[in-house]
Amino acid sequence: VANLLLGLPSGYSEVDKTVWTDERFTSIEAFLQDDIKVKTNLTLNLGLRYVAYLAPYDSNNVLANFIPSLWSAANAPKIDSSGMLVPNTGNALDGMIQAGVNSPYGRKITGNNPNLLGPRFGFAWAPRGSKKLSVRGGYGIFYTRPMLGTYLDSGLSNPPFARTVSLLNPQLENLGVGTSPTSAPVSLIMIGLPMLAPTVQQLSFGVQRELFPRAVLEVSYV
Repeated sequence: VANLLLGLPSGYSEVDKTVWTDERFTSIEAFLQDDIKVKTNLTLNLGLRYVAYLAPYDSNNVLANFIPSLWSAANAPKIDSSGMLVPNTGNALDGMIQAGVNSPYGRKITGNNPNLLGPRFGFAWAPRGSKKLSVRGGYGIFYTRPMLGTYLDSGLSNPPFARTVSLLNPQLENLGVGTSPTSAPVSLIMIGLPMLAPTVQQLSFGVQRELFPRAVLEVSYV
């Protein structure tokens, strides 16, 4: 604190530019369901949902991803014995793809996730036609889109968009007199190829029994 009050901070850092993102994405979904009365005391509910999650893109192509198969040890920056980068060695973007520049997915950085099928099945059964006892159950597979924030981070945190400039022992009146510290390898955010959709399987089973008028006992497993 004393050094700062004297105008002699120990370090200073800032991002070299502000990164703006404008993500867009498309989802395609369709659903069919029908109730089939097999018997007077048995009804089936059958359904199927189709889901296609198209990979997001950025209107300004501010997306980047690391693909291990494109990484080359011969082109990688060198690392010294202390784990720091050796300046002016290798390609800092080794294994990186950028939307709209060198991405095999065009303006996207991962493939689409289509043809997701979510079946639905349910039943309601009254044993022996009973009007006081019913058995119900159901099963379904449900999908949701991967978090859009993961794609946002690829633009905000991955090179070549994210770069922080740091200086050691600068002066408040002249930050440029500071010295550049030795750089550590950058951290990367890698997005799956494709980015799989979070999936939930839901199962339920229950029995309802009328004990007396206006009183029902229900036992369920969910």
